[in-house]
Amino acid sequence: MTLAIQPRDAVSGSVLMVDLMVSRPDNGLSTHQTAVKPAMVREMIAGALASGWQPFHATAPFFYRYPLICDGS
Repeated sequence: MTLAIQPRDAVSGSVLMVDLMVSRPDNGLSTHQTAVKPAMVREMIAGALASGWQPFHATAPFFYRYPLICDGS
């Protein structure tokens, strides 16, 4: 599952593409109840910024990995 993040006020900028390294929760093969919480999104943004993401520069999407722990049901 991939999460796309971009600054709210940016007219043009770099989109942060976060690979959560889990399948969609409703995938039908192995369902799970993994949640993405606001605190996790803050961590993703902080980690991507520390890794070089420049959200207000018009560049290609920035890819970042943030592996979630899958809550298997």
